[in-house]
Amino acid sequence: MSTQELPLISVIVPIYNSEKYLDRCIDSICNQSYHNLEVILVNDGSKDKSLSICENFAKKDSRIQIIDIPNGGVSNARNTGLKAAKGEFIQFLDSDDFMTPKYIEVLYNCIKKEDDVDFVICGIKSLNNELQELGYEEAGNHIIDLKHPDEDVFFQLFDKFLMFGPVNKLFKRELLLENDILFDISLSYGEDLLFNLEYLRLISKVVITNEVYWCYIQDNTNSLSSKRLDDKFQIVERLHAEILTFLKTKQMDSLRFKALLHQRMFDCGYNDFAAIPRDSSLSFSEKKSKLKKLLNSPSLVESYTFIEPKKYANWIVFLMKHKLSLPYLFITKLL
Repeated sequence: MSTQELPLISVIVPIYNSEKYLDRCIDSICNQSYHNLEVILVNDGSKDKSLSICENFAKKDSRIQIIDIPNGGVSNARNTGLKAAKGEFIQFLDSDDFMTPKYIEVLYNCIKKEDDVDFVICGIKSLNNELQELGYEEAGNHIIDLKHPDEDVFFQLFDKFLMFGPVNKLFKRELLLENDILFDISLSYGEDLLFNLEYLRLISKVVITNEVYWCYIQDNTNSLSSKRLDDKFQIVERLHAEILTFLKTKQMDSLRFKALLHQRMFDCGYNDFAAIPRDSSLSFSEKKSKLKKLLNSPSLVESYTFIEPKKYANWIVFLMKHKLSLPYLFITKLL
């Protein structure tokens, strides 16, 4: 099949102060074995040389389109690119990551394996900036009918965090546009999982492949994932509820799935409980109020049933279960 006969695939890259990684990122798109691409680079108000790097690439490759917008966050940048896209399929790429040369070709071939396939998910290889491998997660090769989904495969996708981001996936643009699926710009965390769940509710079949993998760079200290978020626990509560609702509609809300999700809920609560007393920007009364709100969360209380005690300090778990925030504040002040 010639390039002219292949459908157009739009690659959307949100960019913010990414000069350190951007050459490698864009170069990996331009050198894909699948050539019929529309490359949408959304410069999200970068203050470094990111825009200049984009412009230099655009001079050499006519497939590149640059959209320069004021800084509004990664979700707004992705939405901007999505609204401008003209491709039959959508591929998202983060500006500090990159693709292997046959990445898009393999995902496209996967989505054409059977009728009614609307979604492809691949594995993720984690690397440091010297490209040394730090880990690899994949869920095998499967074609999943979502009317009768394979719980074992879906458990792997959630357990290995393969379901959470938009980048190791290929979407159909028509389905996104017809159903007004966009990233929630009000969220500072988890908006990509909600985007994926909304899409999953619409489709019939999904292909899981380990033929290629997403190259995820872990050592970008400016990334959102490396920062502590004040509202993270509240967002995790919402994600927790959304995942459970999705699993229930697909008849996959088994005990092991609930245990996995509740353990992650407790992890988040435990980390917040440890971090709040050390937050120098908060007064004593603000710390007390935040801890009280955290410990009164029904989702956190429910998670206590599923925790693995060996993973945590017993005295902290005891204080959390008995909602002893005031003694905890005094203890942490002495430590």
